Order: sequence, then structure tokens, then C-alpha cells
Amino acid sequence: MSQQDFDFDVFSQQEYERVCREVPLTSHSGNHPSDYETLTQTERQVVRYWINHAVAHAKRINPHMTSYGLKHHFEHEGFYVTNGQFKGAMLLAGYTPDDIQALNWCFPIRQQVKSIGVHPEQYTWCSQYTLGRFDMEYARLLFKTLETQVSDEKKVNSLDRTLLDLIEQSPDLEIEQVEERTGASQNSISEAIDRLVKQGYLAGDALLGYVRTKKPVRG
Repeated sequence: MSQQDFDFDVFSQQEYERVCREVPLTSHSGNHPSDYETLTQTERQVVRYWINHAVAHAKRINPHMTSYGLKHHFEHEGFYVTNGQFKGAMLLAGYTPDDIQALNWCFPIRQQVKSIGVHPEQYTWCSQYTLGRFDMEYARLLFKTLETQVSDEKKVNSLDRTLLDLIEQSPDLEIEQVEERTGASQNSISEAIDRLVKQGYLAGDALLGYVRTKKPVRG
């Protein structure tokens, strides 16, 4: 995690790093807090803003607001995130769970504002915001994320072709090496590989590796 990515307080960063070390990477796929680092910069900003305004610190653990439940509340108002990504975001926002080995974390938190759901017509896509009021800054951050996602979709064909070339030339490449050569995130690379397998351009699996098929690329 690069220092420039975050302006979290030092204690939260240290706590995040400690918990990430202590939670086994092999436990519960998609639930490790270090998955937070697979989010883009704009996605991180949106998640962090939502947490900072939707919940607040409390004296006691709240068993009714788990990381899994909160991440679903966020998804209604933002975009899809994994339980692990949301766990990491909560740690960096300063919330430590009562049991880091649990699948779904509970925190000493409370909801800040009751939901009302009143928004200007031009922002109807930004609905059900937990703050209970329309928030222009949140809408701006979310819109920026959506713009980035659309931009990434336009790069799909280019990334697919680059992956095919790399795998054809060096089928034993690790995903970190592909990430370095393409400049794409691991999530984007994994999605592209899945897409190419479904389209018949690649054969194999994550365990044994992938090979280029004889299907010609058109377009």
C-alpha cells in the first residue's frame, strides 16, 4: 500500500497492516481486508467518504451492523465491493473489529443519520444515501468513479489483445508480471482472462495455467 494513496492517521494504517498480517490469506476467499488494495483510487475515495458519513464510533460493539451488512448498505448507494474490501476500508477509517478471525466483522459503531432519501431529480441514480440527505460531494465522487469505469471498459479490447500476446509469448508469466507489463489492476487482468476463456481465445485454468488457442482474433 503506497503512502500517497491515503491520508489516514498513522494508527489506522498501522492497525490495518497488523490485522492484514494476522488474518491468514487462505481464509475465506474475497474476505481478506487486504483486498481493499484492489480498489481503484476513486473507488477508495467513495467508500471512505461513505463510511465517514454513514457511521460513527460507539462505546459498544454493534452486532446488528456487520461488515457484510454494511457493505450491502453501501452497494445500494455506490457500487459492488467484497466483504474483504469493506473490512479493509473500515480498518483504515479507524474501526477495529472485536474478532479479526470472524468471517463477518462487528465494530463499535452507530448509524449517524436516519435514512430519508430525498434527492434532486438529476441525481436519482444516487438513491438511498444513508446520510438521509442528498450529498453533492458524495455524488461527485461517485460520478467520477462511474466515469472511470466507463473509461476502463473502452480499454477492454486493448487489454485483451495485450494479454493474448503476452500469454502466447510467455505462458508461464505470473499475474504480478502481467500487471507490471500492462499497467492494469489484478482485478482487470483476472476479468479479462475469464472473458478470453469464455470467448474461446484461451484454454486452461488458474491452477495449471492458460494457453493460447488457435481461434483467430477479429475486429
